[in-house]
Amino acid sequence: MKKPINTFSQDEITCPYCGYRFLDSWEYEDIDDSVEIECGECEREFDLYVKTSTTYTTRKKGDME
Repeated sequence: MKKPINTFSQDEITCPYCGYRFLDSWEYEDIDDSVEIECGECEREFDLYVKTSTTYTTRKKGDME
């Protein structure tokens, strides 16, 4: 039996059918909701959901990192 492809919360878009990883995933960062895209390897269509997280760091004025 083939091992399932992990597509949850990955650093790159991963095709859920063949596991192909999109090296240009950054081009899809501006998506606010979901979009249907086609895999560049197996040419099957799948839904892409983009989740963006923002973090903040503060430090006292004059402190070194």
